[in-house]
Amino acid sequence: MRYTEFELSSHDETPLFVRRYQPEHDVTRTVLVIHGASEHGQRYDHVARALVSRDWNVVVGDLRGQGLSGGETMHVTDFKQYVDDVEVIRRHFELQPRRTAILAHSMGGLIAIRAMQTSTEIASALVLSSPLLALDLAIPPIMLAMGRLASYVAPRARFSSQRGRGFGTRNLIVRARRDADPLYRDSVTAGWFFAMKSAMRDAFSQADRLDVPLLLLQAGEDQVVDGSAAKPWLASVGSKDKTYRLFPEHFHELLNELDWHDIVGLIGDWLEKRVSSPATAPANTVAV
Repeated sequence: MRYTEFELSSHDETPLFVRRYQPEHDVTRTVLVIHGASEHGQRYDHVARALVSRDWNVVVGDLRGQGLSGGETMHVTDFKQYVDDVEVIRRHFELQPRRTAILAHSMGGLIAIRAMQTSTEIASALVLSSPLLALDLAIPPIMLAMGRLASYVAPRARFSSQRGRGFGTRNLIVRARRDADPLYRDSVTAGWFFAMKSAMRDAFSQADRLDVPLLLLQAGEDQVVDGSAAKPWLASVGSKDKTYRLFPEHFHELLNELDWHDIVGLIGDWLEKRVSSPATAPANTVAV
């Protein structure tokens, strides 16, 4: 396997740290991985290597304000900044839409959804892992009002995360690794929070714009996002090729659960029917 690191510059000159994994032999198809909130691309190293073993190139960037990328920690004023960063990465590696798939987790899923709702020239298949479509978090009205005010007058006002690190996975080794991770982020800004809320509303209101083959994997014991939003959202998506898979006993981070390798295998099998060759046409199926 060949592994390379890059530092790109986004539209506003924010440095973006990107990893690329490639088989020893040349292949033309690529999975672009978009990670979730507070984490970074290195946490998907095992996923990337598993996909490379199935003859995929894999590109994994750190989102702005996270991991080894620049920018203010967990802060944006508009989710379009994330979407623009994805486009910078796609263009740098000259990823052709018909030979590219996106695999996105949690907040990364919301970014991927918004990217593909605003442009059809990104990828030919999309896999979402526990996507951020609604929050499983009760915020006291007074705190919500204070945050809304802060988003206008002090958008960089910072709030601690309401979730512990242990909620992501049942895998104790991964939990311990995350607890020791110096790149883990445990706070967000008011600007980020309300930009995220706006992006979730747009994801629903523009669901019919998304018409690529779509695989949505949802954790049944998700304590980070509200998994009950996934099926209603999927029902309104424009694609005729969409599949929903529920993992009843799994926690939020499906790709870090004990059976992650089986889940990656499922993803690989699904993708290879849609991006395996330029001549392969997407199947017209709806499975729930």
